[in-house]
Amino acid sequence: MANSIEYAKRFLPVIDAIYKHASVTEGMDAATRADFSGVNEVKVLKVSTTGLGDYSRADGYPKGDVTAAWETLTLTEERGKELSVDRMDDEETLGMVFGTVTGSFMREHVIPELDAYRFAKYASTPNISTTTAALLTKETILEAIDEAVRQMDEDEVPAEGRRLYVNSDLKPILNSALNRQWGSDGTVNTVLAGYNNMPIIYVPKSRFYTEITLNDGTNNWGFAKTAPVYTVTESAPADWATEYKDYYTVSDGVYSKVTGETAPQWVADTYYKKTAEGAANINFMIIYPGAILQVKKFALPKIFSPDVNQEKDAWKFQFRLYHDAFVYENKVKGLYLHKSTT
Repeated sequence: MANSIEYAKRFLPVIDAIYKHASVTEGMDAATRADFSGVNEVKVLKVSTTGLGDYSRADGYPKGDVTAAWETLTLTEERGKELSVDRMDDEETLGMVFGTVTGSFMREHVIPELDAYRFAKYASTPNISTTTAALLTKETILEAIDEAVRQMDEDEVPAEGRRLYVNSDLKPILNSALNRQWGSDGTVNTVLAGYNNMPIIYVPKSRFYTEITLNDGTNNWGFAKTAPVYTVTESAPADWATEYKDYYTVSDGVYSKVTGETAPQWVADTYYKKTAEGAANINFMIIYPGAILQVKKFALPKIFSPDVNQEKDAWKFQFRLYHDAFVYENKVKGLYLHKSTT
């Protein structure tokens, strides 16, 4: 009988390696002075000092204080999944089967959700730097990024280490804008891997929202862009938004019937008011990694043999992810958000 513990030890580094290879936020997993003293808590050392005062030739140096305290942050996201591999898959190939299943599971589900959660958490943090939502073009995208850099410079955010995350839909636009710049030798610059001394990391648009909804696995798995909420002002089925949305137009947050369209008679005079905007697509974010903390705890996979598994005649693998992301209260200006109107 194969040793389940040994299987778990073998696949843990595989899981972590897949995460590091495919995640767009893993580059901000910087080492930090944190104390993982609790199962659901992480403690971060916060240090502050007072400013300068006048030196006195009679009394010497003005007295100041140094405050050092551990701030306790609570992890809120605990996610998991159970996978099964039938006994008929030969034990000698179990490693190959599980490696393939785990790799697909991590790349297609775990990593996108982890990235999406982090960006949404950062984008929704109060008091970060932002601007009016807009659709960017090749004529406006560099100006928007330059303004973000100017604002962060004004707020004295360290320039070294900043990372520019750009929606993958804007890649052709940004490439075109960068190509239009002339180099010092009189030739057109090639497409750059960075801009304003920041590396450019393109984020799949399906991970780049200002807010996401985490599904609990009862009816739907994974996550989704948070949808707007509509209040029906007259009686109508809850599924109107999907069944009848093409028959209505919006004005000042109120949905009304489109002239000339033939909607089902019972909804001909019904109005719907948007009561929550839902999420917006993110155009780009500039993040100074020192302003955030990403906490990720991958538990050892729990592996049960077919003889132990009482539910199926199969190997059972349980995966659990306990994580969260935080923005330090005194470093909110280390993040800049530019969102779309969509």
